[in-house]
Amino acid sequence: MPHQCVRCNTFYDDGSAEILKGCKFIRKDMKKLNLKEQFDLIISIFSFASNSYFDEKDLPSLWKIAHKHLKPNGILAILGHDYEPPAALFNKTETGTFKMLDSSYLAKWYVGKKK
Repeated sequence: MPHQCVRCNTFYDDGSAEILKGCKFIRKDMKKLNLKEQFDLIISIFSFASNSYFDEKDLPSLWKIAHKHLKPNGILAILGHDYEPPAALFNKTETGTFKMLDSSYLAKWYVGKKK
């Protein structure tokens, strides 16, 4: 299935390395993240689940860090979470569940916009 770039409207084949040109991937400890730039999109996969990387007590500061690193109207997308970002920082646009491959495991997903 082809994918369309939302910036230039070009269509790309599945697995195309071209679709990722211009993307910036950052792998760091989010608790210590203090970049001097903001992004259109932050994606978190299974980082905010109850048995994952962060303790529940860390969440208020992590939501603020994500918020700080998003541009105005930036998108926060989370897959596999137990905790949703606070409504004071993000407008929830979509939520739901996703069946993981052929298993019976259902992962929750969340998409929100920076306030």
